[in-house]
Amino acid sequence: MRSGRSLKFAAALTVAALHLHANAGAREQPATDAEREQAGDTYIGCQIEKARRLDDGLSDAMTIGRAIAASCRTEMENLARVLAKGEKRDRVRLLVIDRLASHAAQDASVVVLLERKRRTDPGMRQ
Repeated sequence: MRSGRSLKFAAALTVAALHLHANAGAREQPATDAEREQAGDTYIGCQIEKARRLDDGLSDAMTIGRAIAASCRTEMENLARVLAKGEKRDRVRLLVIDRLASHAAQDASVVVLLERKRRTDPGMRQ
C-alpha cells in the first residue's frame, strides 16, 4: 500500500497532467475562410482608400507606398492576427506580421500604381 506522501505526489502529478492536457486543448480554432477574407479585404480597402487620398499623381509611388503602409498598420496587424489564429505560439503571429510589414510599402506602391492606372484608363472598373 502506498504511503500518504506518495499518494499526494501521485495526485499532484495527475492534477498537473490534467491541467496541461486541458490547456493544450484550449487553443483557439484557426480562422475561418470568411474571417481571413474579411481581414484581407479590410487591409486592401485601407490601402486603396489611402492611395486615393494621399497620391498626388506626381510623387514616387514607393514614397506614397511607405505612407500608406504606416497608415494601414493596424489593419495589417489584424490581418496577421487572423492568419495566425489557432497557432500555439505568438512567434507565428510575429513572423506573419514581420513578413507583411517587410513588404507593406512595396505592396502599397503597387496599389498606388494600379489606382493611377484606374484614374487614367477609362476601361478599368471602379
